[in-house]
Amino acid sequence: MRKWISFNRLIVLNFANFLFNFTKKADMDIQATKIELVKQLLNVEKESVLNKVKDILSTESANTVAYTTSGEPLTEEKYIAHIKQISNDIENGATIYSSQEVKNYVLNRETQQ
Repeated sequence: MRKWISFNRLIVLNFANFLFNFTKKADMDIQATKIELVKQLLNVEKESVLNKVKDILSTESANTVAYTTSGEPLTEEKYIAHIKQISNDIENGATIYSSQEVKNYVLNRETQQ
């Protein structure tokens, strides 16, 4: 019985050591990636590239809750504003269509081409 407990304890210790090293390696990989990105950023000459990186980072830090049809990320604030704008457009007479009307339009348009 004593040998079995020692064996189990050894397995647990080895597993704990594995997890510690795995986590440590993951942290080191992240740090190495950060350093590599900083090096690359220092060599960037185009402001447009830097602006794209800045947009990505600010999008990541802000909570993106949806995307526009063109792929633009929307924060909760932007999403609510977008929905309010749509509601205002409808109240001001914008034409609205049911799902079935859109489906019929798309299917008929494809056969007409």
